[in-house]
Amino acid sequence: VTVRVDFSGRWAGAYTIDDCVETGDFADAEVCKTYFPKTAYTPRELTLSLAQNGDSLSGNASFDQFEATLAPAPIAQDGSVRTTSSFTYYDGRVKVEWTLKHGAPERLDGGFVMTWTHVSKSGSMTVTGSLKSLAPAPAGGTTPPPA
Repeated sequence: VTVRVDFSGRWAGAYTIDDCVETGDFADAEVCKTYFPKTAYTPRELTLSLAQNGDSLSGNASFDQFEATLAPAPIAQDGSVRTTSSFTYYDGRVKVEWTLKHGAPERLDGGFVMTWTHVSKSGSMTVTGSLKSLAPAPAGGTTPPPA
């Protein structure tokens, strides 16, 4: 049975960091401790602007000071979507693997795995996060509080 869901529109809310693991130069510099300390595992703002064409989804993500374009991806039979995005941050390269799924009515849940590398540094940093019930939001409107 194919589940028909509508992801299109602007979704706003929060995400939390669940884990941060670093290797090589990232570990030597304690990047997780500096940018994702245990005290920072509180909700952070996230906005997804999504376009749906039949059973395919694309869009943009805005979180912290980052903007990323989501690669077009198919909507699975269970109504979930797995997609990727990537962006650069100074000399860093960041790849994000997203999982999106409708949660409660008018809510979007899921998570991501964000992998950071650097052109002149060894190792990497992997940040795992969870979406916290994103809700529909008007274009340019305020971010609703997390549910």
